[in-house]
Amino acid sequence: MGARQGEIVTDMRADGQSLLLAIVENIERTSAAEAPQLVEQARQQMQEGLGQSFQEVITTEAVTRAHVRRNEQMIERAFSAGPTDAQQ
Repeated sequence: MGARQGEIVTDMRADGQSLLLAIVENIERTSAAEAPQLVEQARQQMQEGLGQSFQEVITTEAVTRAHVRRNEQMIERAFSAGPTDAQQ
């Protein structure tokens, strides 16, 4: 958000899985006084995006720290197709 027109911008995703590399070609500033709905819409979109990113980072970190493993045999036993009330 602090880049100037013509600058190259880089950013690394929190988990290190991807890198953003971009050049700022044009900046179109919206005046809050001229278009308050656009400013509010942009703020809400930014807030939603940050919330999703934060949730992804927290989830990834929790799974990493928990050393989660799947017990496929137990999952299969618990959820395997067996006789149901409709079939009896």
